[in-house]
Amino acid sequence: MQTDSPVQNQAPIWAIWANPIVRRYARSRMRPRALGLSLLITLMIAGFLFFIIRQIGIHQVNLSSVDAHRMLIVPFLIFQGFLLFVLGSGQAAAGITAEADEGVIDYQRLTPMTPLAKVVGYLFGLPIREYVTFLATMPFTLWAFWRGEVPLHIGLQLYGVFMIAGVLYHLTGLVAGTVLKNRRWAFLSSMGLVFLLYTVVPQASKFGLVYFKYVTIAPVVRECLPYLVESRLGAAAQIRENLVPAAQFFNLNFPQAVFTAGTLLFLIVAMAVMLWRRWHRAESHLMGKVGAAG
Repeated sequence: MQTDSPVQNQAPIWAIWANPIVRRYARSRMRPRALGLSLLITLMIAGFLFFIIRQIGIHQVNLSSVDAHRMLIVPFLIFQGFLLFVLGSGQAAAGITAEADEGVIDYQRLTPMTPLAKVVGYLFGLPIREYVTFLATMPFTLWAFWRGEVPLHIGLQLYGVFMIAGVLYHLTGLVAGTVLKNRRWAFLSSMGLVFLLYTVVPQASKFGLVYFKYVTIAPVVRECLPYLVESRLGAAAQIRENLVPAAQFFNLNFPQAVFTAGTLLFLIVAMAVMLWRRWHRAESHLMGKVGAAG
């Protein structure tokens, strides 16, 4: 009688909630006291931003209710980016380094899980608290989108690219934590990289290196900006957006959101392959000959 191997009995890769590594970190990083404190601080900041910006917009700047609620979206996007991009990437880098220091990585190599399942487990398990705090701020954003009368497709493309970028930056943190052996340096380097992406790297487009801006969500934010600010600023942003050419790939013209998402997904696949190689064989280089040549 033939029995199934443990690998064959595993849940599929897309079943993230059934991944043992994700479930392990859900227990350790979502204990009531630590999670409650994180949620309390997050909701206090989110509530302060929501009410102070809304009150200033309506009672001091004399904006309409629609414009006042639209003015909430960009500040909340920045706050959510700090939670998911900066803190999440830092936690992914520091966590994987700590796992290596404590010998847990060697233990995980012996478990009957596929290399890709281990990558997915650490990718969504290590920053799981940051995902929860991010989701805690979404009711404020959804209310702002509804009362600000922002079209549904604008919200979907903005936060669709936002989540793809979050996955890429967490993968970057995992790669940094795999390469660097010091937990503190891995944490700081991954957060510093995200900071540079949104401060220094966009300046490279002024020197002809336009492609680098598509590893951020900035092009999508600019494309959606007419619907994210009050009407007068939105009209000016729309005129500016009409002057910006579409993203060109050879002779094809793509919307900014499509080209940005494609760039981010390409990098996600590349970094996932790097981590897969390291999990498949501990002494493997992050990139093979084909990847290095590409």
